Amino acid sequence: MRTSLLITVAVVLSFISCSQEEEMLTNFFQGRDRTSPVFLEVKTVETDEIVLYFNENVAKADLTVLSDEKGGSATVFENQAIVHLSEDLQPMEAVALQLSVQDSAGNSTTIETVAYGKNFDVPDLILNEFTTKGSRTNPDRVEIRILSDGNMAGVTFYNGMYHHHEFSYIFESIDVSRGQYLVIQFQTEPEEDDPFTFYGGEEGLGSNNGVLSIYRSPQNEIVDAVVYSNRSDDSDVEYGGFGTKKVYDMVSELAESRLWIPANPITPETAVRSENSTATRSLNRKEDGHDSNTSADWYVVATRESTFGEPNSQVLYSP
Repeated sequence: MRTSLLITVAVVLSFISCSQEEEMLTNFFQGRDRTSPVFLEVKTVETDEIVLYFNENVAKADLTVLSDEKGGSATVFENQAIVHLSEDLQPMEAVALQLSVQDSAGNSTTIETVAYGKNFDVPDLILNEFTTKGSRTNPDRVEIRILSDGNMAGVTFYNGMYHHHEFSYIFESIDVSRGQYLVIQFQTEPEEDDPFTFYGGEEGLGSNNGVLSIYRSPQNEIVDAVVYSNRSDDSDVEYGGFGTKKVYDMVSELAESRLWIPANPITPETAVRSENSTATRSLNRKEDGHDSNTSADWYVVATRESTFGEPNSQVLYSP
């Protein structure tokens, strides 16, 4: 009887001991940061300085420059890993980087990315005219109006937005002057003797719903954007009335940029209306060039009054 009691007590104590050990282990790990830093984006800020952003503060960074004949080192500041290159990057010159970062809890991650030399002479510019229902003879086109002298190296057009887009076009180095118009043409290649019209590829733009944007570089430095739609809040229950998740994601990113008003949320009714546009009736910005970031800046031009490469026609479409 006494022996049986001792065995029972021992078993109970062993369970208590295991429970206490498990609780101690649970308490040890509870509240500890066990998540590696997440890479967000990269930006070139100087000719020899690149900043990589993470979702939390980083305590250590080890850099390997993968590009030939390039070297550098990395320092950290809050959620940034700052790369100092041994040589200047020319505008749009690419450099491949491998970076291992560690947070204060010892969690680490290694990423590879490409950064581009920054163009410090980008002109002021805006989106000025576009068609999205192109044909073989009148393809989709987007016009950019140049508001100051500069150079276009690295300026990037997105069919969509930086994080959510269908395709992009990056300009090479070309000097431009205030008052010029540059055109990106899709679906069919432009005439060879037109130096200010550029081929954006065989894929066209979204016919009725979409977002177009222009950036100072391929690295998320947005300058201007426009959202267009033929829908309404009542046309679709899901995706904010825009019909597809693809367009909704573009519109949501545009809302975060605060380059369209109102932004909370952007609805089809607040977009530039596209239902009356055609291959020969483009959507035009008002010729005064005012940019209020609203649909009030835009109108549909009359049939065959599109003026890509020239000042916008003042002949409005009348249903």
